[in-house]
Amino acid sequence: MRKIKFILPFALSSLLFLGACRGGENKQEESSAEEFEYTEAEQEESSEEGEQTQYFLPSALQIGSVFQKSGLKYYEGIVNSPLNVEKYDTKNSMLLNFGGYSADLAYCVLNGQNQIALNQMKALRGLAEGIGMSSIFNSETLFNKFENNLGNQDSVIEVMVQIQENIDMFIDDNNMQSMANIMFAGAWIEGMYIGVKATSNEEETQITGRLIEQMVILDNLVKAISSVENKSGNLEEIEKSLISLRDYFNNLEEIKGKQNINYKEVEIGIDKLKEIANRVVKMRNSIVEPS
Repeated sequence: MRKIKFILPFALSSLLFLGACRGGENKQEESSAEEFEYTEAEQEESSEEGEQTQYFLPSALQIGSVFQKSGLKYYEGIVNSPLNVEKYDTKNSMLLNFGGYSADLAYCVLNGQNQIALNQMKALRGLAEGIGMSSIFNSETLFNKFENNLGNQDSVIEVMVQIQENIDMFIDDNNMQSMANIMFAGAWIEGMYIGVKATSNEEETQITGRLIEQMVILDNLVKAISSVENKSGNLEEIEKSLISLRDYFNNLEEIKGKQNINYKEVEIGIDKLKEIANRVVKMRNSIVEPS
């Protein structure tokens, strides 16, 4: 059986984001496009090798920065409450919500919501302990650095990059790639949820294009989740929902059978966009409020 390796290039994408902040919006657009082209090339090369397929996908921070550059603003009440951490008592639920809180954290940091970002980081630390990954915070060192540098966005992002690098090393050292797959699913769904819920009428056209652009990731995400052997809790239902969403999107008349699509320019009817949004919201709610 082919082994699927699912890689989150958090550090690389974060550096691209930081460069974009200093270099302007056009540079950000170029960096994002270049990375997505690189992703496709790498995936094809790995597939040809046969033994291991690698999926280079954007991080929660990159997705958040793409939405922010499109005009996405901060709205209260969207992110998952840190108080909900106590509800997540199974490993898969913890992993899904670890990814979700990562997306929330990126959304808060990029919008200067320092105290809320700190609370999200506390939620991540709590879940990390439950998952057995408390070492990623280097015995409070990185958490304290995050807290002490609130207000300095570059320093805070550097901490987030270091934490993700620690997660990557932990997963590689312990051969727990399935954990990364589940966490990314949670992060992607939460990021899409934020994009849906934080879009006002004035911003709808530009951000909707970004939402559609992120749908391209679904093929790889479905393959990664399908590779997870233990689908306890609601993970099997999440997998089915992701497959259903992918199939619905790929069969839209605006998409089906077309090659080299510029997803930012695809015009999809409002009813279809609402259907996509409703499916995203339903998935996200099933993660945040597990039965």
